[in-house]
Amino acid sequence: MKHYFIGAIALVISTFIGSCGDAIMKFLSSNGFQWYHFFAIGNTFAMIGLLITMHFNGGIKKNLTFKKYNIPLLRGIIFSASPTIAFFSLNNIPISIYTTLMMLAPLNVVIFSYFILKEKINFISLLAVFFGFSGVLLFLRPSVGFNIFLLGPIIIAFVNAFCFVIVKKYNDLGTSIGYTFFLWIFPTIWSYFFFLTDPIMPTINYVIIIICGGLFLLISVFLWNYAYYQAGGYTQNISPYIYSQIVWGGLIGTIYFRENIDYLMITGAIIIVCSGLITMQKSK
Repeated sequence: MKHYFIGAIALVISTFIGSCGDAIMKFLSSNGFQWYHFFAIGNTFAMIGLLITMHFNGGIKKNLTFKKYNIPLLRGIIFSASPTIAFFSLNNIPISIYTTLMMLAPLNVVIFSYFILKEKINFISLLAVFFGFSGVLLFLRPSVGFNIFLLGPIIIAFVNAFCFVIVKKYNDLGTSIGYTFFLWIFPTIWSYFFFLTDPIMPTINYVIIIICGGLFLLISVFLWNYAYYQAGGYTQNISPYIYSQIVWGGLIGTIYFRENIDYLMITGAIIIVCSGLITMQKSK
């Protein structure tokens, strides 16, 4: 039960911080920055912060030591394109819609848990996930229309679910901080090659914003890893808490980006909260 609450709280905090990072990416993309500008600068500082965290949590060598390196490396390579896809998507669709489509991840986690972790899918878990997903569908109004960039968050949701279930299956290979390092190092290196072909020297204000964005996204990813690392047998039960990101994305989109909010969004949020309460009741 303790692991359930730790995982759930970490996941909710992760969604809030991640939404802040998404907002920064959207802001930067609308101000002429490219994805490699953001990740080359922001991720560099974020990785430095991660190494410092490692130093004070058992040491860098311990956190980067794995029994087998094929799993964290493969996981990092699979994830490497996700941040780039996110940047392009946020530049072309509302953050509330982006966040909504990302909420396919909980459904994918339950499915991957069944096939990879061999966890039984109980009726309550399925009910909670589909109940929460019905709230997601309320955000997809006919007025949205089709946009190729809508596929971005759908792909990311699939990749994220796979990556975090892998952490649960192979959590004995290394630490959650180590998993975060190998997940984030590949998109960072990837961005350097593009940055060298189109370097920029942003003002100090933009540098601060970029660094904050990089740190927000890294912390969010770390907390995702930590949540599933701690979840134990509650992997399915904590998944619906990812839906809380819809609330954060909706608020940020409405307050800062002037995106419209209506009764469908409010109704969806209520349904999402109820799905979390269902899983909490089941875990008691």
